[in-house]
Amino acid sequence: MSNIEEQSAIRELLAGVDGPVIVELGAHVGEEYGWLSAFNPSKYLMVEPDPVNCARIMKEHAAESGQLSLEQCAISCRDGIGQFYESTNHKAHNRASGSVRRPTGHLKYFPEVEFSPKTFLNHRRLDTLMLNHGLTRVDLLWVDIQGAERDMIAGGRETLARTRYMMIEAEPDVELYEGQALKPELIAMLPGWEVVRDFGYNVLLKNGGSK
Repeated sequence: MSNIEEQSAIRELLAGVDGPVIVELGAHVGEEYGWLSAFNPSKYLMVEPDPVNCARIMKEHAAESGQLSLEQCAISCRDGIGQFYESTNHKAHNRASGSVRRPTGHLKYFPEVEFSPKTFLNHRRLDTLMLNHGLTRVDLLWVDIQGAERDMIAGGRETLARTRYMMIEAEPDVELYEGQALKPELIAMLPGWEVVRDFGYNVLLKNGGSK
């Protein structure tokens, strides 16, 4: 969940944007929507793979219509059915660490989080979601997908070219999931993007060549 500093930085960037298009990957239970909806987005797309979290989003945001859409799927580099490791945090009582990638360092550093044996659910490329929802641009892409960042980039190149700003979770130096791209590699995988603010575990980026 975002902190006050991160929210302030986003507010500054979106202050002059009329009816922004916001796409949130890894929406958990919709916490970010509470403050991002104040920008009066023309479209707000939530993407969340965990079925329990999706049920809560649908229950708590059922009154919102028009600009808000929810997709129950995992972001991947391909479309189809794929593996997913559901999580349960027995200390925080949430399901915020599920991933398409096998947990590795996460088991050591966050022992309070239990992962289920892999299950299978819908995987979607970011570019496919954009096409399915008729989106031609993204003003803010919020990415919190637990180690699947390289998969998002591989399956979302057209979307990223049409995205203005991105807040992305970036692990600085410890691999928590198998094959996870750490922060230096992740930034290197986004040529043309500039770091606006580095918040430690989240990085705010600006696309210097967005269409």
